[in-house]
Amino acid sequence: MCGLVGYVNDKLFENEINYKLINSLIHRGPDDQSSLTFNDYGVFLGHTRTSIIDLTNGSQPLSTSNKDYTIIFNGGIYNFEALREELTSKGYVFSTTSDTEVLLNSYIEWGECVSDKLNGDFSFAIFDKRKKIIFFSRDPLGTKPLYFYEYNNFFMFSSELKPFKYLPIHLKPEIDNQVLTNKIFNDSENDQYTFLRNVINSDNGSNYIFDLKSRKLLKKRYFFLKETIEVKDYEESKYHLNYLLTKSCKLRSKIDVNLTSSLSGGLDSSIITTISSNEKFISGKYKTVFSINYKNDLNPEFDNASRLASQNNLNHDILYLNHENIDFDLIDKISFHNEMITEPSIGPWILFQYMKKKGFKVSLDGHGADELFAGYKSHPEKIINSNFLLLFSKYWDDLDNSRYEMMDELEKKQYKKSSRIKFLIKNILNINSKNNKKIESNLIDLPNLKNKHRDKNIYKTKHKFNSMLYDQLFHGSFQTLNKKFDRLSMAHGFEIRPPFYDKEVISFALSIPPEFKIKNGYSKKILRDTYKDNLPKSIYNRKNKQGFSPQKNWYIKSLSDYVDFKINEPSFLNSSLFDGKKIQKKYNDLSHNKSYKLIKNMFSLIQANSIINNFS
Repeated sequence: MCGLVGYVNDKLFENEINYKLINSLIHRGPDDQSSLTFNDYGVFLGHTRTSIIDLTNGSQPLSTSNKDYTIIFNGGIYNFEALREELTSKGYVFSTTSDTEVLLNSYIEWGECVSDKLNGDFSFAIFDKRKKIIFFSRDPLGTKPLYFYEYNNFFMFSSELKPFKYLPIHLKPEIDNQVLTNKIFNDSENDQYTFLRNVINSDNGSNYIFDLKSRKLLKKRYFFLKETIEVKDYEESKYHLNYLLTKSCKLRSKIDVNLTSSLSGGLDSSIITTISSNEKFISGKYKTVFSINYKNDLNPEFDNASRLASQNNLNHDILYLNHENIDFDLIDKISFHNEMITEPSIGPWILFQYMKKKGFKVSLDGHGADELFAGYKSHPEKIINSNFLLLFSKYWDDLDNSRYEMMDELEKKQYKKSSRIKFLIKNILNINSKNNKKIESNLIDLPNLKNKHRDKNIYKTKHKFNSMLYDQLFHGSFQTLNKKFDRLSMAHGFEIRPPFYDKEVISFALSIPPEFKIKNGYSKKILRDTYKDNLPKSIYNRKNKQGFSPQKNWYIKSLSDYVDFKINEPSFLNSSLFDGKKIQKKYNDLSHNKSYKLIKNMFSLIQANSIINNFS
């Protein structure tokens, strides 16, 4: 929704540098850019805004009338109306209708405890003159980014890494080659390190206080998901799930612009679209959904998306992509905005750009459902791994059948059904992980780096599988996915608001047993059954997961020529990060069989090298 940047220094920078810091985040907030300086304190606060609530009066930085408190804020506080009513009853007077003013007054009233009262996706900074501190907070899932940089007596924070590039040369952070190399095949957000030395990724669900006197940054975790009472009744659970998801959609729809969704045709986005188009509070501003289809490589879920849009009387805007028209400059641009080592994500990036051009700024999307309700084909196996006693239960056959049903057709042909004993031995020996590690390291020798992992709070529940889902959601691979979609959407000043990210939905999902999630060959069973009567049968009955696009085909078709071109550039061959000539030779020796894995690994190497060139 917005971009934050600020610093504390003995002497404020010249206006030219301050402008560059803000301008580097203009893509996150194309509607308005502004800043405030506090010379007596050496504090600079900059903000770029995408206008969603109170389009006229919601500009930032926002200060109280006495100038004692100033806020810059990225994200949305979805329960801001309830908070405003509570604050009004305490005597607070509001001059805007924005959630930003509500957030600022909430801090004045409740101090550090404010974060516990918020339902939203957020990161914000409040300069508190009275306490001579800057107070920071980041939402429980880490949906909105926040980075910190401490170097000597200088302190800086930002929504992205790009502004650090424009610091004066004596303060500019160096590239950490060891971290960057390690991220080539292990790009994870569950550690604090970034590829910029001394720049850390803040912890989700945490508050930070920077003391202007001591120049020290202190952290205190505020979010702890408490163990919930196990849910046992299936029909009651369906009713409660619908209530929570509908409530979450309504809260995320309290905005002053129209809403849309990116509709893949899969289960998750179809459910959010169904709720939004039939709920009266939302439907008035929810008239159009968007989908991608691929020329010469059709999206197999496209027909489902069209059927659902028609069923709910929605305008269905379709973006057709042709891999032959994807130019190298566009791939480089997407890589730069991603700030990470990952797949190119060409389809989503172009779709979000297209949605913004069509006049939309906010999308209710289905992200997070797979992580909460066991939507990945690895999940049946993980359920068994979490409790090996299931091997000797009736549920084993159900899980084994579900694992098979969730595969695509090629995987089904290659699949050999395991006996209980073979399955147990394979997982104890962790054979798959060893093989994957061997494949990943065949192009480059990776250094052994011990990452500084984020602090974890352990979530204990009767079902270890739910604890595993919690760890994946708050500390694992989901954090990388979270970052990717933030960068892909906010590259265009376009915000994603996934209703599955709601704290109450998460708490509920992690309280239901695994057999509510995977059963009778279906993943996300309770989601399917809750909305069975509202979904086309083709969506309800689909068992294998396609995803956003025919990604493997696109890797080979869209990126093969790109990789061939990039690895012959002098900057790659003479890279300071790895032996480019040696890697080029290895790739050429293997290029007669350009597999998905090979292209993906080469793309990661090219991205890492590009990061050095862009940030040096």
